[in-house]
Amino acid sequence: MRIIALLLPLLWAPRALAFDYDEGLVIDSDDGRFLLKTGMRLQVRATVAAANSGSPEHEFTVPRGRLEFTGHAWSEGLTYAFQADLNSERVQMLDYFVDYRVGAGMRLRAGQYKKPFNRHQLQSTNALALVERALIDEHYGGGRDVGLMLHNGIAQKTGFEWALGAFDGHGISVEPSVEARRVHPLIVGRMGLSTPGMDEYSQIDFNRGGFRGALAFNTQLDFDADQTRDGLTRHGLDGIVKIGGLVRGSRKVSVK
Repeated sequence: MRIIALLLPLLWAPRALAFDYDEGLVIDSDDGRFLLKTGMRLQVRATVAAANSGSPEHEFTVPRGRLEFTGHAWSEGLTYAFQADLNSERVQMLDYFVDYRVGAGMRLRAGQYKKPFNRHQLQSTNALALVERALIDEHYGGGRDVGLMLHNGIAQKTGFEWALGAFDGHGISVEPSVEARRVHPLIVGRMGLSTPGMDEYSQIDFNRGGFRGALAFNTQLDFDADQTRDGLTRHGLDGIVKIGGLVRGSRKVSVK
């Protein structure tokens, strides 16, 4: 149903549609008011386990199979995104949100998406230096959640960036259980600064340029609204430096 909802704006688009390819199929209306871009990427893994005796065991899996739809509707100021993970085990909704430009340097985002916390989580899996994130990364409190956020283009621009949002605190997978009835609203904020020409949300430096760097402070407040005494407050500082193809990142998270 969410895919259909994202495609509905094209029904109101003018009859003349243009089709193109730009790292994915692009459908654009003749007046530029509507645009839909599709994308897909796969991460496959083949393993062979051979013992001293017996036949080797073979396994082929798809750790990640991402289907993406992005674009804008009625104006370039109203954008949308949808992303699903079609891996070997299940189909999972990752992103579904709309983003509206409310004024100069300010946007409002609503839906499910990555919270503005923890640079390593904000970096896409296709921009990692290794095939997976660090094992301890999930304990830093980032990841996706449902919420409402004001920002100035988080993870999409260089220079000064900021974001402040309210989230429900359940993450992306909530089963109908006691966990689903927990009331843990979160306030999450991020403020950062990067040098010109810095692609700060990628762990790779193909440009091999001179010194570039970025530094950001983020905070996540859990109000423990159901008074179960399991709320956590996290504050983090993360940075990344690039020079001549070399990349070094660091982060520090305090949990109370």
